[in-house]
Amino acid sequence: MVHWDIILITAYDGKYVWVAEGNSGVSAINKTSILKAAEFATKKKAKSIKLSGIYKINLSKLSKASYCTYFDNKVWFGTFDKESSGHIYGYSVNYSNGTPTLTAVRYIKAPRYTQGICFYKEKNNVYLAAATSYGRNKISKIYCYNLTDYYTATERFYGTLEIIREDPYKTITFPPMIEQISLNGVFLYGIFESGARPYVDDSDDDGKTNYPIGYYCIFDAALIFK
Repeated sequence: MVHWDIILITAYDGKYVWVAEGNSGVSAINKTSILKAAEFATKKKAKSIKLSGIYKINLSKLSKASYCTYFDNKVWFGTFDKESSGHIYGYSVNYSNGTPTLTAVRYIKAPRYTQGICFYKEKNNVYLAAATSYGRNKISKIYCYNLTDYYTATERFYGTLEIIREDPYKTITFPPMIEQISLNGVFLYGIFESGARPYVDDSDDDGKTNYPIGYYCIFDAALIFK
């Protein structure tokens, strides 16, 4: 049985599911392996099965990966930082050698406390949403940015083209402990860590959250970004 102590965030590029595993780095799971495993589990009514087709991927530029998303033919990985700005890199994926490989091609500075990101495109305009949270009873925020130089970036951050993140044009407050946000079609999906057992019953003796959310939430993406 494959087991992760913590699976932080996943992204899907059409061939692989990418997993951001914090200090453990990044893994890519073949779509075919997941479908076969799901089919087998359904037939056998299995609670857990061994999953093959998992690749540990070398991630340049970042020492850890706290969250990820997929946009513009790139897998984007970023870091959470509670002291200052974090880092987001966009990686092109090479599938030609059997095991996928990543090359850093874009960089964006992440706001403090970033837990998840997603991109939104309207015509030729690209926007970034960054979900930020820290603490069991502190409000979460989603910051919305207009990446005006997404397609025309010329500055570099240690050799990688940098997309300049200016001040957010919109800030939206949410209950505590928002984590990943994902865009699918016209909807933005958000998940909250506050529904996990330790935050509901104080089983880790570190205090309960006052606003547990045990379900994912769906929002109209246009309302978030406009």
